[in-house]
Amino acid sequence: MTVENSTSANAEQKSLRLLVPPLLPTSVHVQPPLLDFFDRCDLQAKDRFGIELVIDEVVSNVIRYGEPPPDTKIEICLFVDDEGWTVEVIDEATPYDPRSAPVPDLDLSVEERPIGGLGVELIRQWVDRLDYERVCARNRLTAFRRRESP
Repeated sequence: MTVENSTSANAEQKSLRLLVPPLLPTSVHVQPPLLDFFDRCDLQAKDRFGIELVIDEVVSNVIRYGEPPPDTKIEICLFVDDEGWTVEVIDEATPYDPRSAPVPDLDLSVEERPIGGLGVELIRQWVDRLDYERVCARNRLTAFRRRESP
């Protein structure tokens, strides 16, 4: 795994870049540098939870359903500044725009509800903006949320 940390001089933006293999569980690969980064950024518990939620749901979906080539890495980029945080996940898996996923019918019983879609819905409800693009045979999912006040 590759880890890169940086702080931008122009706006006090801190960033973390991880290159992880397409293997589950992802937490084994991302947890140590992520916790270090959270401490460096002085993030509130709610922000930490949201970032971990987005990374875990997106990366696990890429691995489970996207069939990424085994010799590639999934790139996770995290940016934090005074305004908020942004998570980008870039992969070479099958094209998939989670914004197009149907909203699950939560009025149905567990037995009646089709499998899948709850993680994507959690992300949509949690973040302020969710973007997707396919560029040069790579998926790029970007999630942004305003920071919680201390």
